[in-house]
Amino acid sequence: MVRSSHAHADLIGIDTENALASEGVLSVLSGADWKKDKLNPMPAWGNPKDLELTNRSGEKLFYTPLFPIVWDRVRRVGEIVAVVIAKTLSQAQEAAEKVAADYHPLPAVSNCLEALKGNAPLIWKEIPGNVSVDDEKGSEEACKNCALCRC
Repeated sequence: MVRSSHAHADLIGIDTENALASEGVLSVLSGADWKKDKLNPMPAWGNPKDLELTNRSGEKLFYTPLFPIVWDRVRRVGEIVAVVIAKTLSQAQEAAEKVAADYHPLPAVSNCLEALKGNAPLIWKEIPGNVSVDDEKGSEEACKNCALCRC
């Protein structure tokens, strides 16, 4: 796997030519391949209809799409931007080092409380304020009296 070193950036392009020419490499896949094949995002939370989550404000939830390989924007350090398939692990690792990803870094924060502030960079344009789910379940009183955690 080739992973992003950026917390937040537009992925401008990926050059896989040198990796593909490496010994033992069978294929190098990028998000462009996923998109070209018209594959859907992976379910992040199971079937949303079964979760019964609702925002306390009454607004509709935005389930952030989870793609195994990014093709447009990275939203966390370590997000996968390419996958190298080779005959051996060491061949794949060597080839992965030859994949060149071009990024346009975007503003980022690494603290959850900072991400909720009004001037924080938006991770998803569809989620003003960076809160995709604001749901509350269970009994606050029962939690306070929980023998396991003594909250």
